[in-house]
Amino acid sequence: MREFQEDREVAAWFLLDLSASIDFGSSGVRKRVLSAELVAVLARLFTRYGNRIGAVLHAEGASEVIPARNGRRHVLHVLDRIGVVGARAPAVARRSRPAR
Repeated sequence: MREFQEDREVAAWFLLDLSASIDFGSSGVRKRVLSAELVAVLARLFTRYGNRIGAVLHAEGASEVIPARNGRRHVLHVLDRIGVVGARAPAVARRSRPAR
């Protein structure tokens, strides 16, 4: 008989390349915004159940490690850092949805 043991207190790490090429995109959606949205969704799923998230952000000549923590404020902190790491990085903007 097999017993399932649920993993508790998992630390998920996001590794993001925030070099100048991330500010490129097509049809009005930049890769930076898309990556920020993906991180937001996954981070919220992890932290909702008490797991921790951390990030390693790489830009031209600079790296930043954000230690793994949990909570909504930490998710917002990580998203803020995605928008400001690197000298030329604009703030993370919400993608506007096309009219139907």
